[in-house]
Amino acid sequence: MEQDSRETGVDGKKRLSDKFWIFLALIITVVVYLPGVNYDFLWDDNFYLTEKHMEFNPANLRYWLDGTVLDLYSPVTAYSLMIDHNLFGDSLIAYHLHSLLLHCGSVLIFIAIMKKLRISVPIAAAIAILWAIHPQRVPSLVWIAERKDILVVFFALASTYAYIAAYRKKRISIMSPLFLILSLGAKPAAIGLVIVMAVYTLWHRFTWRKIKFLIPNLIATTLYFCWFAHINKLDSPVAAGVGMLQKLWVISHNIMWYSCSGFIPFQLNPVYPRVSPPDSGYLPLTCGFLVLLIAIITGLFTVKRVAMKIKIWFIIGIGLCWGAILAPVSGIYTIGMVDFADRYNYLPSAVAWVGIAIILRQTRSIWTMDNVKKTIPAAFTVFVCFYWYMTWSYMPVWSSCENLVFRSVQWHYPNPKAIENMGILGVRENNQTLLETASQKFLTLANAGDELPFYPDQRRRTIWTQSGWFLKAYAMYLEGNQAGAFPIFIKLHKLAEHGQLWFYKNNNYSEKLYELLIPFYLGVKRPKEAISVLELQLKLLKPDSFEALFNRGLTAFIKDDFVTAVKCWEAASVMRPEDENLSKSLATARKRLSKKVLTGSADVPSALP
Repeated sequence: MEQDSRETGVDGKKRLSDKFWIFLALIITVVVYLPGVNYDFLWDDNFYLTEKHMEFNPANLRYWLDGTVLDLYSPVTAYSLMIDHNLFGDSLIAYHLHSLLLHCGSVLIFIAIMKKLRISVPIAAAIAILWAIHPQRVPSLVWIAERKDILVVFFALASTYAYIAAYRKKRISIMSPLFLILSLGAKPAAIGLVIVMAVYTLWHRFTWRKIKFLIPNLIATTLYFCWFAHINKLDSPVAAGVGMLQKLWVISHNIMWYSCSGFIPFQLNPVYPRVSPPDSGYLPLTCGFLVLLIAIITGLFTVKRVAMKIKIWFIIGIGLCWGAILAPVSGIYTIGMVDFADRYNYLPSAVAWVGIAIILRQTRSIWTMDNVKKTIPAAFTVFVCFYWYMTWSYMPVWSSCENLVFRSVQWHYPNPKAIENMGILGVRENNQTLLETASQKFLTLANAGDELPFYPDQRRRTIWTQSGWFLKAYAMYLEGNQAGAFPIFIKLHKLAEHGQLWFYKNNNYSEKLYELLIPFYLGVKRPKEAISVLELQLKLLKPDSFEALFNRGLTAFIKDDFVTAVKCWEAASVMRPEDENLSKSLATARKRLSKKVLTGSADVPSALP
């Protein structure tokens, strides 16, 4: 009985110690990200957080199930935000706390997975802390639209844990494929997770019987991929313009950048410039990658009790796992307008940190020596303080869109995408400072000539020139200098009529340009030009949208076709009955139509003067 009592006491102390480390990991994670719970809505949040599609009803559930947001299929993300909206309205704190709660859940599951891999709880908790408070987590935690990254990781880790737990009991997991579907539904970044499970399953000895444990996850991944391909079409606006050499540069850069920055944060930026051909900037990145690789290999090969064959297979296995998770963001598949981003390293870095934890377990004979063991708490504390400082330094950048765009353009390398975003924000918020800054930077880029050898085509420089003109003219318009602004607007309109207006694809600049020109032309009695602008604007709008119906009605009204005008505006009023401008226009069109009916010429629109 005395022996049983002593064992119970030791176990009880061990359990208490484990709970302390897990609690410490959660507390540090919460404290680090707590300052961001009051941050405002940011870029692209409005594409999800639209009240029109946030209410719980069958139509909205289907809307998110078979539609995309910014060309990305992510229904689980939309449903998650829908829950927040219906429970808490537009409470910013609720959205941020929900994201933080999911992140803390990921920390717990992350520790549990490492325990399954026979990594001690103190090491698992320490690794989880470093992974959780790394500055690259900031965009996902404080940017509400990036809830997708948090959900991907949460459900991917849950799927992995469920699979390992079931496999150890020699059972086929039911929960693992369900969690995998939810992870993919948040964002397809976890498409390679089944390869990680395969490496774990076949690690010790390959037998065909083991394949049966993978079948449910293979089926789930295949079905989801087919559905995703059907919905998302798997096309990229950038892929067509990226040559093979450029793609190789992107892939090599991203492999080195994600592997290094996952441990040592550097060059943190909301919007990175496109990956350039190798230059002097590649040297520290390449050196860092090689040092990291050599350190890992050296650490593994210092373990004497493990056979050489096992060491080699361990390196291959970790490489396969990391590569499978990294593939969607490595540049192999070009998604969006940027080649890499901080938030893309959320899931790949988890695999990398698990690899480090396993290496620490294998080399414990070294770091458990007295002279080494004494330095570990100090080294861990230094890393935590460094990450904490970097995270709190980076976090205020994400407190507002204005801070984001100014940080994005402060890059030693030309970053047209960041400048474009600054201009878009200036147009949305009528901010003269942003408009003038973006205009100056665009025109400077356009006049750089051969100093920018990686942007050789004339079309791109024309885009920068025309964008700079427009933003400068709009800043002049806002300060009341209409005499200086409208000649530029008219010049851009003439270019658009001849198909030579080359703004960026999102058309935010074009929409504002046309919005300003229509009342101007009508005010100076130039209906032909107004109709021309309306027809150009209609090409940018969805045919069944409110804006398209209103524009078609206005075009008909200018042509004295009041029958068509009334029909279009009545259809638009069903979509927005509270729109005062539409109500006045519809009332005017009905009066004009009544007069036409009285004169017997309602169906014969008069010719334009």
